[in-house]
Amino acid sequence: MEVAIGADGTVLACSLTASSGNSFLDQAAVNAARNSRFAPGTKDGKPVEMKVKVPFRFKLADEQKEQRGDAHTGPYWAERYKPALPAREV
Repeated sequence: MEVAIGADGTVLACSLTASSGNSFLDQAAVNAARNSRFAPGTKDGKPVEMKVKVPFRFKLADEQKEQRGDAHTGPYWAERYKPALPAREV
């Protein structure tokens, strides 16, 4: 991701330089970059606009979280959100 940063640290523009291969992750990276605030670059001690490359790494639910039950697929999630069984006549 290439990000143009203003002298006040706000994002002026951003562009995806390489795709993750997943359009949802690409859009999430763009949104994250747009909503970020950076320390501006300086030249001769004064803040200036600049462009930087910012890497975004995504880590999807891992086994450790699933075992602890933190992920939506973990034991806690599965137990808490089990579909209700239909009522039966006796």
